[in-house]
Amino acid sequence: MKRNLIILVFIAIASLVAGSIIYYAAGLNKNEEIKLAGKINILVNDGNYEAVKQASSSFKELHPRVEIEVTQESDVTAGISAEVKAGALDEDVFVVAEKDALPLLEESKDYFMDLTQYVNGMDESFPKGVLAGITYGKSTYGIPMSAEPMIIVYRRDLFSVAGVDVSGIKTWDDFRSTGAGVSETTGKKFLVYNTNQFERLRATLLSQLRINYSDLENYTRVSDLINGMVADKTLQATSSAVTTLKQGKALAAIVSPSDAVKLMDEATSLQGKWGAMKLPAFEPGGNRDVSLGGYSLMINKNTRNSDLAKEFSKYLSSDAVTAAYRLKEYGSFSAAYTVFGDSGFGFSAEYYGMDIWSLFADVAEDAPQNVYK
Repeated sequence: MKRNLIILVFIAIASLVAGSIIYYAAGLNKNEEIKLAGKINILVNDGNYEAVKQASSSFKELHPRVEIEVTQESDVTAGISAEVKAGALDEDVFVVAEKDALPLLEESKDYFMDLTQYVNGMDESFPKGVLAGITYGKSTYGIPMSAEPMIIVYRRDLFSVAGVDVSGIKTWDDFRSTGAGVSETTGKKFLVYNTNQFERLRATLLSQLRINYSDLENYTRVSDLINGMVADKTLQATSSAVTTLKQGKALAAIVSPSDAVKLMDEATSLQGKWGAMKLPAFEPGGNRDVSLGGYSLMINKNTRNSDLAKEFSKYLSSDAVTAAYRLKEYGSFSAAYTVFGDSGFGFSAEYYGMDIWSLFADVAEDAPQNVYK
């Protein structure tokens, strides 16, 4: 009997050990808290610092064995260039502006990790135009983090009183004709833009045309449109477009996601009075989708913790909860446009009378690649 007891105890211990080994092995494959450990350092620009810092804290709550150091620098590209000249990159992950990504790769692609196979598993979540901006040769060297799709918000209540059906506005000529009539009826400015953001206005219009036209013709057509709208007073500058809209002195503005969030926060009394639409085209059937430069995450080829660097970059880019927080708190619009089908993004519905983020996502999805040369 004693011998039988010893055998049973031995079997129990063996089973416990085997179970622990199986549990640990399963954890290595499925449990990210076991798999992800160690430290990475991220170099980020001033405008994205707080959002990345918050996301790193949330990520650490999910993965307690991880440490993420976020380093802030006003010009990340200049910082990378200085490190490349010194012969090595110091950080593991870099938040790089869209306009700087291809020039960096042309000069020093061997310093960055080829993420083609990794991104292939989630590339349908990102706009093709954004992916093209981090693709050099046939390889992808980044994970898109944010985008800046542009739309028009307008006073739906006042348009309705004036008998305007925006579904009939297809081109900038249509929009100008509408603006002249509505301005005369209401006595308000029509389309406004920030005086200190003229270059953003011009870049927005140029981005509509670069898919079909040479640069010289682009600049001519854009200049003609802007000058014509200024002359007929359907486009006017103001120190703050959001403030002018908030005060009820204007009817429409071209806005980014951050502008839309700011308007919601500052002009609460205008809830329910807005509408939103895509930019008018330059000609019937022309491009109406524009996304100005966002940011991507590029990884040091020689990082000592590639799994952590890739997984955090993926989390920062496409986790729905993180994307919703970044949008609400910082106006940062995730480049992973597919996350905007999540119910957490319906917080604009009451204010704009629609889920405006879905419209932004549609624009981001179809916007052509920006050309910076």
